[in-house]
Amino acid sequence: MGQNKSQLIFNGTSLLEYAKDSLKQAGCRHVIISGQYGLPDDTPHLGPLGGISTIIKHNKTPEIFLFLPVDMPYLQSQDLKKLIDILLEKKEIETAFFKGSPLPFSLRNTQLTIPDRGSIKAFLAPLMTKTLLLPSPYLSNINTPQQWQTFLDKEEKI
Repeated sequence: MGQNKSQLIFNGTSLLEYAKDSLKQAGCRHVIISGQYGLPDDTPHLGPLGGISTIIKHNKTPEIFLFLPVDMPYLQSQDLKKLIDILLEKKEIETAFFKGSPLPFSLRNTQLTIPDRGSIKAFLAPLMTKTLLLPSPYLSNINTPQQWQTFLDKEEKI
């Protein structure tokens, strides 16, 4: 992308602030940021898994975690809330995510061992999972300047 995606601006706010607001609107009481603008990863260069591991390791009190990457601005807070609600309703479910994408996901706070390498999919695979359906455009992330411009163009039309 050539720049930090969390600092991209639309509608007068950064993607980081937009993600934080979306999490709060979804019902998250505490929003913790990992990486450059928050809690530094304990193990650098692991990508999202490094941030997830660090947040879980340093925050023992939440019953449920909700992990959201900053580069998925198409997601709506009511969709994120579904990921929380399913874990609140069904105690046997340990994690929930949308079909086709391991991010975002909710995770019940149990004594998990977070791997120091690998993928989010591999980390979530052994857990009791609920997969929810969401139209695929909402699961699109922004990785290139062209995708960012497409997002901005769509937002202007709304």
